[in-house]
Formats: sequence, C-alpha cells, structure tokens
Amino acid sequence: MPNPAVNRRSFVLIGATAAVAAAGSGIPMASAATPTTTPAGAPMPVRIVDDKATSATRALFAYLMRQQGKGILFGHQHALSYGFTFTTQDGKASDTKAAVGDHPALFGWDTLILDGDERPGSREAAEAENIAALSRCIRQADACGGINTLSAHMPNFVTGKNFYDTSGRVVSQILPGGPKHAQFNAFLDRIAKAVK
Repeated sequence: MPNPAVNRRSFVLIGATAAVAAAGSGIPMASAATPTTTPAGAPMPVRIVDDKATSATRALFAYLMRQQGKGILFGHQHALSYGFTFTTQDGKASDTKAAVGDHPALFGWDTLILDGDERPGSREAAEAENIAALSRCIRQADACGGINTLSAHMPNFVTGKNFYDTSGRVVSQILPGGPKHAQFNAFLDRIAKAVK
C-alpha cells in the first residue's frame, strides 16, 4: 500500500530503461552529483548509467532505492480499465482497491491501447482518441498515487504479423544498419509522441 508520506506520483516508466516523464512530483529531485537522503537521513548517491537522465528519472530511481527492504511495490496491469469488481471505468475503481482497500503502487499500460487492441483504446476510435484515452488513464493512476509503467507488445517487423510471431530473426533486422531499423524507429517515435 502507498506510503502517504512519500509522493511517488507523476512518473511514467517506459520499459526496463526507466525513461521517466514527470510533472510536478513532490519527490526531491537529484542530480548526478547531488545525493538524495534516505528516510534515516543518510545520504544516498544517485548513480544512473545515463548521464543525461532527467532530474525526474533520478528522483524516481532514488525513491525506488529507498523502498528496498521495506516490502513490495505491487503492480497491476490495466488496473483502472479491466476488472471483475467494476463495470464503469471511472478512474477510481480497481480490483486491487476492492480486494485490499488501496490501489496498486504500479499501474501498467500497454501501447496496444494506441491501436485500440486493449482498453481503454478502441479499434473504432481515431489514433488521437486512443492517445487521449491512454493519457487519461495515466493521469487517473497518478491521481491514485501510482507509478505508471508502459509496455509495448511490438509487431514482428519482418513478417508483419503480431507479437506472437517470433520468426524472421527480427532483432538483427531492427538494429542500426538492419533493413527494418527505420520501421522500428518509426514505431518507437509514435509511442514517444503519444506519451509526450
């Protein structure tokens, strides 16, 4: 359950790289040379491989480091858009809240929303409408005190089929110099534009 003394809001984690977007978080910001402090007051250096990491990225990293040994940050994919205990997507109801009385610490979303392949997106909606739906969910989870994560079930860039198709030696073809590299970058650019 969230610790009311810590504001972990206003973040979007994108994949395992923890590229983070923030908007007005209450978490103290840290720079490459600025240590943040642990709850006990001891300095904790924030060292991130990417020397261009934003202060928001560093703050989220520091927050996560401070949580070590305190328990588990529970996550739930599509917590506000799919459920057994609610039918209306009001941005407040979730199965996790119904079960334990609080929202998850991590709210997971998928870029399949942009194509309407997962709620709250819709195949009948325009891309801009699906972007707005994803943005709304991220804001709602933020209002619940959650950290947002965004995953991507990428298509097979070689065969044109969906993410279940693993044929065609895709990785070697999407890397720089590969024949599908531009297509892969266009996919990533579309996601970046949507979450911006």
